[in-house]
Amino acid sequence: MSPLKVACTLVLVLLLALLAFACTSLLPRGTSVTASPWAEYADARAAFDKIEPMKTTTDELKVLGFDATSGINVTLLNYTDVITRFIPSPVIAREDLEDGILQCIEAQQACQVIQYDLKKMERQRYGNFFLDFFNFSRKQESKGWSLSVLILLLDNRVIYKLWSGQPNILEYSHDKYPLGPFQNVGPSVIQQGVTGN
Repeated sequence: MSPLKVACTLVLVLLLALLAFACTSLLPRGTSVTASPWAEYADARAAFDKIEPMKTTTDELKVLGFDATSGINVTLLNYTDVITRFIPSPVIAREDLEDGILQCIEAQQACQVIQYDLKKMERQRYGNFFLDFFNFSRKQESKGWSLSVLILLLDNRVIYKLWSGQPNILEYSHDKYPLGPFQNVGPSVIQQGVTGN
């Protein structure tokens, strides 16, 4: 093979590689964020750790970022939800429950139960641009974090707190469509025919 052909081949390969890289960057990406004062899991968890049962007041909760009155991504529950969650069966005795939970159940309507659900997810498609563009193959990476916080309040003071969460979420999905852009043509044509009749 002549040096000219080798050089042309190398240039062509380089151009194709650059094109593939550039096209990959054109794939869609997105972010799903539940509005909260914290951008990172560690910050939200650090704020939660500062809550002291039997000491922290509702005003101090607001300073920490847990504002029950704002209504943003906050679920307001009642003492019956506490019973359902912490006493799911008769096997669990009242003596096994922590003091804050018992106080809430005994106080009934006077007890405020607040649940905060915080989440941040970033989604990015990756893989072959042309396979994705023509709907033959779609690969997506999702990563982020989530935190759920339960707080029991009585007389404007925290009497119990509980958390659960996922500090590092990493998920991959890969959808294959052998017919590419024609994958959904059949069902749509049938539906149009039924509608037309």
